[in-house]
Amino acid sequence: MNEPVNEPAGPPSYVARANALEYEAIWRLQPDALELQGGPTAGPDVVMRFPYRDIVGVRLSYAPSRFDHARYRCDLRMRSGQQIAILSTHYAGIADFEDRAATYAPLVRALIARVAAANPAAGFRSGKNPVTYVLEHLFLFAMVVLLVFVLSMVGFAYVGDTSWVKLFVIVASIPLLIAYTRKNWPSRFKPDAIPKDVLP
Repeated sequence: MNEPVNEPAGPPSYVARANALEYEAIWRLQPDALELQGGPTAGPDVVMRFPYRDIVGVRLSYAPSRFDHARYRCDLRMRSGQQIAILSTHYAGIADFEDRAATYAPLVRALIARVAAANPAAGFRSGKNPVTYVLEHLFLFAMVVLLVFVLSMVGFAYVGDTSWVKLFVIVASIPLLIAYTRKNWPSRFKPDAIPKDVLP
């Protein structure tokens, strides 16, 4: 398995692969721009540059998935409207993700400092987009109401073995849901005061 790569003699870097369909991404903080080699580009040796002065928005959030509970993400919005995402975990195989917080967090902190210096007008936000946050929780509330309604109509006696397993999975997911809700409360932050909840 690949290990996080740092280059002490060169610019700060971070290495991770988002999923099976992308190349391994190497993120480097150059003096004037964030560089991406590989990742979702056309090839593993293709390099894209994102000048710090052209980054107008940074959003940090907690973004767990079914098999990747340790994942955080840094979303960048460019002046052109382009969106870029840096994830804190590395895809190592099917349902197998490596936590690379040790190199992800320092790179994100340094990136935010450089963006703030190059573009004082840039916006820094933590958690989910407010509209997305509200819609997700309304949907979740509706699903809970539906589950309670169905159980009250059919009764527990008619719940089959597979349904009990599904119910157990739902109950077991509650701690993760609570963490997701708490960490992703929409807010703004100053570049020198990054909320702890949105960094691993």
